[in-house]
Amino acid sequence: MKRRHALVTLSLGLGAHPAGAQGTAGSRTYRIGLFAVTARTADMAGAQPSHPPSAAFVSGMADLGYRFGTHYTTEPRGGEGQVERYPGLAAELAGLPLDALVAAGPAMRAVQRASIAAPVIMAGAEDPIGQGFARSLSQPGGRFTGLSNQTIDIVPKRLEMLRALVPAPAPVGLLWDPQAQDSWTAADAAARARGWNLVSLKATTLAELDDSLKQASLARVGGLVVAGSLGLFEFRRVNAATAAARIPVVFAQRGPVAAGAVMSFGADINDIWRRAAGFVDRILRGARPGDLAIEQPTRFDLVINLAAARAIGLKVPPSLRVQATEVIE
Repeated sequence: MKRRHALVTLSLGLGAHPAGAQGTAGSRTYRIGLFAVTARTADMAGAQPSHPPSAAFVSGMADLGYRFGTHYTTEPRGGEGQVERYPGLAAELAGLPLDALVAAGPAMRAVQRASIAAPVIMAGAEDPIGQGFARSLSQPGGRFTGLSNQTIDIVPKRLEMLRALVPAPAPVGLLWDPQAQDSWTAADAAARARGWNLVSLKATTLAELDDSLKQASLARVGGLVVAGSLGLFEFRRVNAATAAARIPVVFAQRGPVAAGAVMSFGADINDIWRRAAGFVDRILRGARPGDLAIEQPTRFDLVINLAAARAIGLKVPPSLRVQATEVIE
């Protein structure tokens, strides 16, 4: 495996890591909610969670002087990629006396509707302004602040990278669930503008996911872009079906690529959760979330699995390989 750092970088925000003084905000033990969409709750729990973003948050808190169990504890909730569970999990969190809540992008709608009283730190909202979570990036104005992951903005870029892999006449597909409606809208607009044939593969349940993957094969799509948490959580299912059909897949995160997908492109999610700790620190010290500017990603990672590409008879062009931050040989 070969790793190249910072070759795909965009400085779009207000700095890499939020400034925060060392030490803690007070003498009591704070209670921080964590809401991730594809994780299992058990994997997010404790001082050493196995869920990488949760572990990154704990690490970020440690960097700021907070010891787990002494200065704060967490109340984790994992949606396991099941969209229908998000409202119930958000309601559970709304019933807890939280000092702050860190929540991943696709869960934000459920968090908003649950009217959680605690300040909410967005750990990668797709479109904070367009989705109604903030008035502006510089002055959010409400109880939501945190970080954007710019998923909506880079869906067309994922499609472009996929088109670089597959023959031009072949249609391409977007695998999405109801939480990724905005991603579908952006992808459809980009495809229409470029004259690409884009196939909608929508799935809400596992049965629908399996049906959509069969539909992709029957439609002879040249490749898939995965949007939404169901496909991400069930990436092994997606990888197995698409490998059998010799269809390359582009994800937003690295994990599925390490497990056999061809490519991923997106913001570094672990870095976003680590940076979320800085927002928690400032809120515990008395800052109002509406006054804390929303930050954007400082880094986008392109990960390519050459072994997976070779296994389905696909050649990755040099124009993509030179952009990669990581190449899995």
